[in-house]
Amino acid sequence: MKWIFLATVFLVPAAATATPMMIVGAGNGGAVTNLYEVDSGSGAVLRHIGSVGYALNDLAWDAATGTLYGSTSLNDPSDYHGLVTIDLATGAGSAVGFTDGWGFAKASFGSADYPNVGLTADSSGALHGLDELGADGLNRIDKSTGLVTEVGNNFAVGGGGLAFDARDVLHHVTFNGIHTVDPVTGVQTYVGGYASVLADDLVNGEFNPHDGFYYGAERGRSDRIGILDVSTGAMRSLSTGIAGTHIVVFVDGLEVAEPLSVSLLVAGLFGVVRSRRALRPRVAQPFFRGFLGRKERFVV
Repeated sequence: MKWIFLATVFLVPAAATATPMMIVGAGNGGAVTNLYEVDSGSGAVLRHIGSVGYALNDLAWDAATGTLYGSTSLNDPSDYHGLVTIDLATGAGSAVGFTDGWGFAKASFGSADYPNVGLTADSSGALHGLDELGADGLNRIDKSTGLVTEVGNNFAVGGGGLAFDARDVLHHVTFNGIHTVDPVTGVQTYVGGYASVLADDLVNGEFNPHDGFYYGAERGRSDRIGILDVSTGAMRSLSTGIAGTHIVVFVDGLEVAEPLSVSLLVAGLFGVVRSRRALRPRVAQPFFRGFLGRKERFVV
């Protein structure tokens, strides 16, 4: 008896994959920030996401909650100095917490005492920023209220970019080199210099989770991103063609839909049928039972 196995073909969605998306913020001098998705390899603009509605000085991706945060600039046209959340589909920003800004617990809050100019998040989603109130230092930021707490005000060198790497090591990249920062005490430690092609620093950047390099906007070169290997100090430059490029962030862990793929599923007992011969009507075959001395017919 023969058996035929039928292969049934179904169209099913392919497994979703996570890929880091590089987002660039553009717009200096108090101009409202526009967000763009940019190819991290070529610098090509993939799409214009939209206007944030605020002038930002940095962005941070909270992978723990899937939220993009922004820190507004002192020169924001709405005079809101604080934390915003950003819609990744439209780029629109929404103020968080204090309507009058950061709620920074200092003697005064105003143009001369702007408390936060950088933003980054560790793997747990804890937000930190750069403090430019007096001597530069480290801030800790409450995501639900926008309240800023000073961790340390003792940086030997300020400005630049603040970013956590994949191991949750906090780095501070400035014009004179690479530093690490203790997120508990705010103590800054010099690691080494880098082969800069600039006369200034790499600002408002983040680490690319794909290659482990730090990507920061090249201050003074409005459409360029510096890509820095913090372990060796090697650096190269990437052109985006976007005037006013001043913020770089990576959005990681998003599920990206892929086209339908063909999966072959072999149906077990449900997909088995007999051959044509096996399905023919049964015919009686002669069979002799010698010891009975007579002929009988049996169906086999």
